[in-house]
Amino acid sequence: MMQQYTNAKVDLLFRAKLQLGIRLLLCFFSVYAIFVSLHVFKPHWLSAPVVGVSLGLVLSVGLIISTVVLALAFHLLSCRIERTFADQLLQTVTQEKQ
Repeated sequence: MMQQYTNAKVDLLFRAKLQLGIRLLLCFFSVYAIFVSLHVFKPHWLSAPVVGVSLGLVLSVGLIISTVVLALAFHLLSCRIERTFADQLLQTVTQEKQ
């Protein structure tokens, strides 16, 4: 009986984390597409000095930082999803035992 609940919950957990990952990947892809578009269509903008360095360098560092932030966001949000699913599974099993 427990195996049946576990398989269903694991499948739902997998789908929820997959959807989260896809959403964050689309967010990163849109930022990266803007970054590449600037390099392709407006390269002279990227040579403009900002805080003593070129705008291209600043945007590159910003892209790396946004990657790390999105990875941390995925980790934190997926942990939250896992806790939610674990609590729901525990409640379901407890109700079945009663």
